[in-house]
Amino acid sequence: MAINNNSYSTNTNITFGSKELGDLWFQAQSVAIPSLSQTPPKLGGRAGAQIGVGSDQVTYTDLVIDMQVDNNWEVYDIMYKFFLEGINIDKGTFSNNKTFDLWVDIHLGGGDVVKQFWFYNCRLLDLGEMQLDVSDDSDTIIEMSLTFQFDYMDYDNNFFKAKTS
Repeated sequence: MAINNNSYSTNTNITFGSKELGDLWFQAQSVAIPSLSQTPPKLGGRAGAQIGVGSDQVTYTDLVIDMQVDNNWEVYDIMYKFFLEGINIDKGTFSNNKTFDLWVDIHLGGGDVVKQFWFYNCRLLDLGEMQLDVSDDSDTIIEMSLTFQFDYMDYDNNFFKAKTS
């Protein structure tokens, strides 16, 4: 099931979703595909020379998705409720154990998926602010930004291909 972005029912070439978010998919305005980096440590040597050693970890930046909020605010309701599930107001505790897997598909103009990204053990870190105005009408597009942290990502199933080869 898809939730339409606004009253124009505009389709974009970026979709994302998760079974843990209700087995539905959303349309994004933009997505910042995270960067991957290795930081090989350097060992000091004589006379100021340093020796680069092979890296033993990969660092990912956060996944940021900008999306439109539909007229009935269903998208916001889903994300807000999911965000609050890890917070216990009575005890004043936070549980960041609520993780989920998220996929992002990049489509061609005709609708075919050209690239697919998977993000594993995601945590919803930030529901971005929304700008609302008294002059907004039913066709005004309201956008919000979502920020996710994740443990690792895969691109066109290359992670698992490398793991099994």
